[in-house]
Amino acid sequence: MLSAEEVKKLDEACDKLVEHPKVRFAGVINDRGNMVAGDIKTGIKLYDTDARRKMRFNELVLEHSMRKEDDEILGSISFIASKREKVLMISIPMGEHLIIISAEPDSSVSEITGLCGKLFGL
Repeated sequence: MLSAEEVKKLDEACDKLVEHPKVRFAGVINDRGNMVAGDIKTGIKLYDTDARRKMRFNELVLEHSMRKEDDEILGSISFIASKREKVLMISIPMGEHLIIISAEPDSSVSEITGLCGKLFGL
């Protein structure tokens, strides 16, 4: 479990990340799919409900967990990106947590993941 100081640092990193003009959302979820830090950029139109977002977080945790089985053979995951018509989703493992980013579909994956590396110390 994260300390209050650790959560504060994660929130600050998420806040800086959503300052990027293409980032819609930045958050950190735990191994149960619960958001522990982050928020949606002010003024952004949401495409889904809170319940659907929670289900997506659980799916991402499961996906990363299942892909860990290949770490010994292929190496560990740096990030997983999924580009859709309306949004680019990026998930980045960080210890027992995942950084979750939603960005505009024309965003640069390498730019955003590089910024995450700097902000979260990856």
